[in-house]
Amino acid sequence: MKHTHSRRIHRSPEQIRALLAKFDRHPDSARHFALEQGIPPASFANWLRRRDQAKARSPRWVEVEMPPESPAAMAMVTVDLGQDVKLQWSPGFPASALAQLIRELRPS
Repeated sequence: MKHTHSRRIHRSPEQIRALLAKFDRHPDSARHFALEQGIPPASFANWLRRRDQAKARSPRWVEVEMPPESPAAMAMVTVDLGQDVKLQWSPGFPASALAQLIRELRPS
């Protein structure tokens, strides 16, 4: 009896990121894209799921500038991170300290 072995192609994280970026610009479904690229659809779905989970865990920073004379520039800032976690700080609080605080609050 002959044993046939499927050929698994191991891709580096960089190759996976490149394929995911290519998919983001692709008009078709994930399944169609995966088949077109010779990737098992289940593997591709796992790559997408892991990427989406990593994105959900990553804080997204948006820089906001207000004129110094604006009443909003003097107001307290509050960010609701969900799960009953809110950060509140006043203008002038160092951004590096805020970033460190958020890293410490992030689940391991």
